[in-house]
Amino acid sequence: MLANLFTELDTSTDHIIAFPDTLISRSNFCEIFLSDFSFQNKAHPAFLIKDLFEEVVYKEFQDYHIIATDASKSHSFTSTAGISNLQSFVYRIHPINSIFTAEALAICQALDELSVTDKNLLLLTDSYSVLQALKCLAIKSPKVIHRLAGKILVRKNFHQKVSLVWTPGHSLIHWNEKADLLSKTVPESHPLLEWIAYEDIISRYQTISLQKTNHSFQNNKYQESIRDIPAMLTLTHWLKNRRELDLGNKKDDGGVDVKAIGVR
Repeated sequence: MLANLFTELDTSTDHIIAFPDTLISRSNFCEIFLSDFSFQNKAHPAFLIKDLFEEVVYKEFQDYHIIATDASKSHSFTSTAGISNLQSFVYRIHPINSIFTAEALAICQALDELSVTDKNLLLLTDSYSVLQALKCLAIKSPKVIHRLAGKILVRKNFHQKVSLVWTPGHSLIHWNEKADLLSKTVPESHPLLEWIAYEDIISRYQTISLQKTNHSFQNNKYQESIRDIPAMLTLTHWLKNRRELDLGNKKDDGGVDVKAIGVR
């Protein structure tokens, strides 16, 4: 069954994001700024957010190497992108990945490809949820967040300070705008990063399972009489075993005694 699953996804177990070799329990391995600066207030007009952002960078992060990341997900592709003043990257990733996973993978890839060794790092992302998950890192956190934490810890071991700052999207911050544009200009010929989050695989097949269950119920010969009883979705797997359904003395809107309906 698992072999069929990975064949269907056109991938292998080697590309499933797993726990790192060493779990990170320290909470101070990087700085995360979610609402510490005035420009992070989305109630401000875009031009003011832009000016406040530039002021914060000048005062707080003047000697940092700035990296911006973004991700995009559409019916056609899922992609990650990153940019600094030295270079940039953009990759397609497996479409089963969620936008959350894509945003986290973008930061992971940026730490690998866009880092420098002689400066501290300032990473900008418009994914509040990824930074919140990283800030609340626990053993039950998504594996991609553990992967991200591991890559940040590598930089800390090189005596680099890593600061991650949430930046409101579409607020005229030029770093964000460049990363956003880059993530949305991904032709089919672009290289593919084959990493897949197992949480996204589970979510995908839970959805498929629910759809199959719902389809089974909708096509059952008793559906017209029973009408839409939500609890039936949890009972339809019994139908193939030809067992009697015990639904109590409940009657549907048409006055049909549901308990009297059995499977023979």
